[in-house]
Amino acid sequence: MARTTRGLCNCGNLMEFLRYDSEGNKLYRDRCTSCKRNGRKQKKDHCERCGFIPEDKCQLDVDHINMDPSNNKQKNLITLCANCHRLKTKIEGDLKREDMYSVRRVKKLLGIS
Repeated sequence: MARTTRGLCNCGNLMEFLRYDSEGNKLYRDRCTSCKRNGRKQKKDHCERCGFIPEDKCQLDVDHINMDPSNNKQKNLITLCANCHRLKTKIEGDLKREDMYSVRRVKKLLGIS
């Protein structure tokens, strides 16, 4: 989620500039460049849900299991192919709308421990 004020990341560094909004105000990410890069370094060479092995790593995403983009701890990151990532996002969206399931339920549905 973009912010209009530049604060500090959980690690203590300044948050990363994202872009300008339609009114010319600067928008910032909720984490610094280092934490963003660390998340990318966690990318595995296969989808941890379905086992898909891509031709290129660009076919894989690193996703936050608990839906908190500021939590880049290794145990909160999972490598997913585009299809599994889309499915997880859909289920999470449905759960947010219904507001009666937890993140544990999403993990159970996807077979993620």
